[in-house]
Amino acid sequence: MPESPEVQALAEFLDQHLVAQRIVGVDLEEFRALKTRARPLDELIGATVSGVRRFGKHLEIATDGAGLVISFGRAGWALLDEQMDAPVLARVEFDSGSSLTVTDAGSFLSLGLSVVDDVRDVASIAKLGPDPLDPAYSRAQFDVALGSRRNRSAPCCRSRSRSPASGAPTPTRSCTSRSCRPSRTRWI
Repeated sequence: MPESPEVQALAEFLDQHLVAQRIVGVDLEEFRALKTRARPLDELIGATVSGVRRFGKHLEIATDGAGLVISFGRAGWALLDEQMDAPVLARVEFDSGSSLTVTDAGSFLSLGLSVVDDVRDVASIAKLGPDPLDPAYSRAQFDVALGSRRNRSAPCCRSRSRSPASGAPTPTRSCTSRSCRPSRTRWI
């Protein structure tokens, strides 16, 4: 499962290499990956990339038209001009000859592609809270995220609406005023 810092590094890399490139072709290999059925990937053809940003474990490839959101899920990834053993779900071709390959190495499809005008049209992005990896993230935002849960930070940190950088397997805890003991591990 890609973690937020890995997705941030990918966003920065793609931003350096894709900005100002025009999309000249798209190829959807696995139709189940496209989450916006009314808006096909073909709508991106002819658009010029204006930037790549990370939202939690999602990437937005912003263009001068509709944008492409890649939701990585458990085992999804994107590669620029590289091949991977994982099944290819989609490919985006650029006027420079580069191609962005979107893959999912999981045993079930967890990656999603969405063609949107506004990144907040993707429900899982719309409910994300402030990003703790953002340099502008402040102590005041942290205090607001904790709210009245100041003595129970473990459940709060597991909530994606309070902290979109969460997602690693973390122990679920049974917290009381006297103790906080791990009970089991689960994916969040």
